[in-house]
Order: sequence, then C-alpha cells, then structure tokens
Amino acid sequence: MRVLERRSPASGAEQQRLDKEQAAERAYTSTVERVLVPEAAELYPG
Repeated sequence: MRVLERRSPASGAEQQRLDKEQAAERAYTSTVERVLVPEAAELYPG
C-alpha cells in the first residue's frame, strides 16, 4: 500500500484525512514524560 501512496498523490479530501490522522497521532503523547532541567550559571560554558 505504501508503494501506491508514493506513486499517486492523494486527493484533496484524502490528504485532509491523512493530515488529520497524523496530527492526532502526534498529539497522543501518553508515553512522553516532562523532564525538568535546572538552569544554573555554573552549567554554561564561558
């Protein structure tokens, strides 16, 4: 199926659907955790 997707461009409606699906996949971040990074002058070079 991926081979066919590369060879023929998606129609307008199909492209919108694909964009919406990709946005939904990117928005789902249940496995991503927030990491706090302390900032201190001693950590910067120079």
